[in-house]
Amino acid sequence: MTIKKVEYRLGEIPANTLNVSFELKLEKQPCLIREVHTQGEPSTNYSIRIYDRSRKWLLDKVYEKAGINKESHEIITGRIFYEEPEKKKIWIVADNADTTNKCSLLITLVIEEL
Repeated sequence: MTIKKVEYRLGEIPANTLNVSFELKLEKQPCLIREVHTQGEPSTNYSIRIYDRSRKWLLDKVYEKAGINKESHEIITGRIFYEEPEKKKIWIVADNADTTNKCSLLITLVIEEL
């Protein structure tokens, strides 16, 4: 069992923009997401959702945090990702509800490789 931090700089989301989607590949599987850390400065009101499938249905949601003020650090009960064709990637969907500031999104996942 190995625990590592993986950092994704996802780019800038303009002010007052919803449903910006990013596709990320998980390097090692099976694995479990243990923590989610986000930074979105200078935005003071952004949200993220993480899904384990591209359809983005409620059942596929792994993590959701709304109304983040600049940054968030959260330990979660993650979902195990297995080495199957449809589960090699995760999708992050972000909203920037700040009406004046962009969101420079950086997400760090703490992943336990099983």
